[in-house]
Amino acid sequence: MKTILLFDPLLAMLEGFQLPRLEWLAVCLSVVGLVHYGRVVWRKLPVRWWSRTRGRILKADLRKSQRRQTDGSIVYEPVIQYAYEVGERVLEGRRISAEQSIGALTCGLKMMKTYRPGTEVSVFYDPARPNEAVLHVESVRVQALKMALLGVLLCWVAGRLFWS
Repeated sequence: MKTILLFDPLLAMLEGFQLPRLEWLAVCLSVVGLVHYGRVVWRKLPVRWWSRTRGRILKADLRKSQRRQTDGSIVYEPVIQYAYEVGERVLEGRRISAEQSIGALTCGLKMMKTYRPGTEVSVFYDPARPNEAVLHVESVRVQALKMALLGVLLCWVAGRLFWS
C-alpha cells in the first residue's frame, strides 16, 4: 500500500502526457543503459585501489569457448595461472581482469605473448581478501563517458517531454 501512495503523485503528473513512442523508447533505452554501465563501473571501480605486488606467470594456455561470436567464429578464453606474494603468504590467481577475458584467436595469441610462463608481472589484489587478484586493471573512463552521454541524452529527452 505504501508503494502505491509513493507513486500516486508521479502517476498523476504523467496522466496528461501523450508521449510519442520514439521518445518513450529513448527514455527507456537511456535508463537501461545508465543502469547497465553504472553496474559495470561500480564493479570495476574498487579494483582501481587494490594493492599491487609482483608475481610470476606459472601457466598460460588458450581454451576454446563454447560460445561463438556473432559472425560464427570461434571464441577463445585465455587461461593464465600466476603466483604472487602478500606478506609471507604465496598465493595463486587465475583472473586476468575484473571482466571475463574472451575474444578472437589473434587477441588470445597476443595475450599469450604478454603472459608467457616465467614472466614477472604486476598483480593487483584486494587487501581485505588477498585471494582475490587480477593482472590487469581496466580503465573505467570509457564506461564513465558512456554513462555521461546517456545521462545527457536522458536529460535532453526528459526536457523535451516535460518542459516543452
